[in-house]
Amino acid sequence: MKRISGITYLKAFLPLLVIACHARPFGESLYSVTPLPNSPSFNDSLFVNVFSLAVPIFFIISLYLYLKKRSRSENVGSVFKARIIYLAVLFLVVRGIYLIFGIGNLWVSKRGMVRNVYHLVFGGGDTLLYYLEALIFLIILLEIVIRVFSKLNIQKTKIYCIFAAVLTVLIIAFYFVPFASLKVEALRFFSPICFLPYVFIALIFDKLKDKPKIWQLSALLGLGIISAIIEWRFLPDTLFLQSGYQVALSLYGRPSVVLISAVIFGFSLYITEKPSKVIEFMAAISLDVYLTHQIVIKYVYGEVSNPAVGYLLVTVITYALSAVIYFVKNYLKKLKNNRISEETK
Repeated sequence: MKRISGITYLKAFLPLLVIACHARPFGESLYSVTPLPNSPSFNDSLFVNVFSLAVPIFFIISLYLYLKKRSRSENVGSVFKARIIYLAVLFLVVRGIYLIFGIGNLWVSKRGMVRNVYHLVFGGGDTLLYYLEALIFLIILLEIVIRVFSKLNIQKTKIYCIFAAVLTVLIIAFYFVPFASLKVEALRFFSPICFLPYVFIALIFDKLKDKPKIWQLSALLGLGIISAIIEWRFLPDTLFLQSGYQVALSLYGRPSVVLISAVIFGFSLYITEKPSKVIEFMAAISLDVYLTHQIVIKYVYGEVSNPAVGYLLVTVITYALSAVIYFVKNYLKKLKNNRISEETK
């Protein structure tokens, strides 16, 4: 499949935001302690409105590229099966490595059975591997949607837009449910409810015959910015801090995240300039960076008093480690291919 330049650029630079989300280069948020301030600082806005966009955009990228690969395959079932198996095996292997390094939890007795299962199945056992689990569920949902809608004689793009809008509104609705525990768990950083709109956003982009219009993206961006301003005014709640959140509002369970993530992905499709070799390499190791940076943060970030220096150190070590992993994987793959080639002679 021909590489899309804009997506390559996104994959190259988004991991820097992911690392920044967990190794705060500008220190802690004012909304991480009580009493809560009246308005966000520059650091708060960066953390909640910029750094938090990386994972949702990665979801859109992954689903969009899956759709492209699916459309080019003669055996859709094999593409689906291969992707699910790959993600599941990757999750199990890396989760095992995290266990060795003492990262995350498999069971916390005070949570009870339901919440423990929820954290294991959707939250990666309290690790950043929730991304892999969520992606598995989103791809399964994507396949269900495609197969159901293929039997209906309707304008699919409009229906996808309606579903994306309804699911975004559903996220808002959970802020107003009367049950505190339901509100907290439905909006937690790994909650699949926060990621459901991206299935339909990916489908919308895939169905477009051409790039989305600039005025459409600009309108959505404006709506996203307005939404972000309103969110800072009405959504912060000390309940989130009491429930283990990093800040007093949901990191991904906000309409502005959905809107702005879709806009950034849409604008990326306008990028036609061929990436440099460095950018292509950064994009190639993006998943390795995501999977290894939590280990580096545990052993490096806390040892440095200056958060900016800590971030730079974590970034450099993570990318160096990821590069080594990338080259080792390629070497092993080459050995395997050579062995297969020798056996078939």
